[in-house]
Amino acid sequence: MSLISPETPLSALTVNDLKAIIREIIREEMQREYYVNQDGIRILYQAEDIEPNYGRGLQADYNAYCRGRLDVVAGKTILAELQAKGEKP
Repeated sequence: MSLISPETPLSALTVNDLKAIIREIIREEMQREYYVNQDGIRILYQAEDIEPNYGRGLQADYNAYCRGRLDVVAGKTILAELQAKGEKP
């Protein structure tokens, strides 16, 4: 694929140009270890990337919640608070 300027109209591209662009995007996406969801939060592709203590922490939080020692807040609430402060998640 030759170097294509961002100002090049779509109608000026060939099918091979479009295929090459799509392949490049897919290749770049597959190299990343995560994707960004619609709320801008990084999501890991593979569960193996999770730290070993993460599962134990979840179990401890669950147990604390069951005993009434932990309050639960919806992720959307936290996201809204971060966005109100101008922070990115």
